[in-house]
Amino acid sequence: MYLQVTNLKKSYGTGEGRQEILKGVDLTMEKGSTASIIGSSGCGKSTLLNCIGGLEVIDDGDIRVDGKSLKGLGKRELGAYRRDSIGFIFQFFNLLPDLNVRDNIRVAERLTDKPIEYGALLDQLGLAGIERKYPNQLSGGQQQRVSIARALIKNPQLLLCDEPTGALDSATAKDTLILLEKSMLPSARPF
Repeated sequence: MYLQVTNLKKSYGTGEGRQEILKGVDLTMEKGSTASIIGSSGCGKSTLLNCIGGLEVIDDGDIRVDGKSLKGLGKRELGAYRRDSIGFIFQFFNLLPDLNVRDNIRVAERLTDKPIEYGALLDQLGLAGIERKYPNQLSGGQQQRVSIARALIKNPQLLLCDEPTGALDSATAKDTLILLEKSMLPSARPF
């Protein structure tokens, strides 16, 4: 089992304002598999992905990736886990506004010793020719493709996508999903 989530619990707030978001989630996935998490707004989809990605500390339960538990890992160990294993396509892109397309992608490339070839990735995602543009000069679809490139260039073992088309119109969303599917390399794992 590559990904195993067991009795995962996560809440926010304290006292009467405490809200339990994840209430004993169990999930298993084999290496190379793909899954979609579907649910209403606010049901905990992003929280679950953030927990798996090591961005959120869990209240209880366990998350194991490739046999290793995330439970009890310190900041440095979680940082190494995210750097070495995770590609994350965020719902709101999280592009660095002061960096152009090239540098937004290359900043992630520097985090790995096994990156995907930069030029081929740009070609594959239709980003060639706009490398010098800044995020505020790009359409939503272009920003999303830069976000995808930034996640994929690391050649991650686990790819977490948080509503990768949520902010896009239906035509651009369809094109983005097709691009994401085409961009997947054998070692990258969509989730």
